[in-house]
Amino acid sequence: MQLAVNAGLLVYRCHQNEMQVLLALPDSSFALKKDAGQWTIPHAPLAAQDDLYQGAIDAFRHATGSAPALCHTTPLGWIFDPWDEIFYAWSCPSAYNAAQPPCTARLRGESERHQHLPVFAALTFFSLDTAAQKIQRAQRPFLSRLRQELNKHGSLFCAAIC
Repeated sequence: MQLAVNAGLLVYRCHQNEMQVLLALPDSSFALKKDAGQWTIPHAPLAAQDDLYQGAIDAFRHATGSAPALCHTTPLGWIFDPWDEIFYAWSCPSAYNAAQPPCTARLRGESERHQHLPVFAALTFFSLDTAAQKIQRAQRPFLSRLRQELNKHGSLFCAAIC
């Protein structure tokens, strides 16, 4: 059995002196009914030949409708989730406006790869503490890794908007 591979960007910002991360709520009836533990890093499944980093960028672009600013991008490694998937993530600061609605529709003429991208009901910034309650349990290590990276670099990342 070949494991599925996903990649995503954990986008963060400093808002009113508080570090926040952007999470997505999957567009499923189960996720919409149960908030805690249902949110995810915007991500997409990848084919074996896909570049992991580029796949994470493409997933963000698909979910938000805008390209991420890629300054200070940091690899956060990978996790193995309960759905027999390997999930790779990178972090990067962003000035993305979460008031923009998420991409909730498939576009006509999308490539076969993009037809399998997740659709999200909502995209919202949360404080790191709130995000730890909202994010899927398997993805929580990415928040810890981001927190470690931010602590290493201090206020540089909080002040950085690309």
